[in-house]
Amino acid sequence: MEEAKIPLNACKKIFVERDYSNGLTVKFVTTFPTRLTGMISPDAWENVMTTLNTMFAEAEQVCSSSVMETLVGCFTCYISRAFTKTIYERNLEHIMAYIDEQNRDLFMPAGLFMSDPMERGLRMLEISILQTGASYNKIASTPPEGVAAPPTIHINSTNSTPNPANNSTEKTRTFG
Repeated sequence: MEEAKIPLNACKKIFVERDYSNGLTVKFVTTFPTRLTGMISPDAWENVMTTLNTMFAEAEQVCSSSVMETLVGCFTCYISRAFTKTIYERNLEHIMAYIDEQNRDLFMPAGLFMSDPMERGLRMLEISILQTGASYNKIASTPPEGVAAPPTIHINSTNSTPNPANNSTEKTRTFG
């Protein structure tokens, strides 16, 4: 299989907003974006979004172990957090693994890439149209009306390298 590095900051984007109808819980709109017509099926989209929303609801659920975790953290001045991951952090890892799986199985074959919503502060989901596949020329690069485009970050592989030109660390992700 041939690998290609594609900078995501140069790709066209589709933004999926958060659904605040139930308050501040992390939930994304499940309606099928019309810009994805012909790239993936509406049923597949709804399944992915419903699963993501369910996973975020489970991550934010308060249970006896999360209360105990908070009490132990408080009593140890949160030094315990240096040695163990929180339940929420472990759930976020599961969510990222699910997104990676969906990228590999559903989105990348269609010429799309779903970014980790944590990169946007859980405000929106970002779908990048890769510069490969039939979907590249089908979609405009501007976000829907009324949605300001967030600043993009450079991601195209899992390695981080220092970028002396702007004193930042450049993240990259390898596709293949």
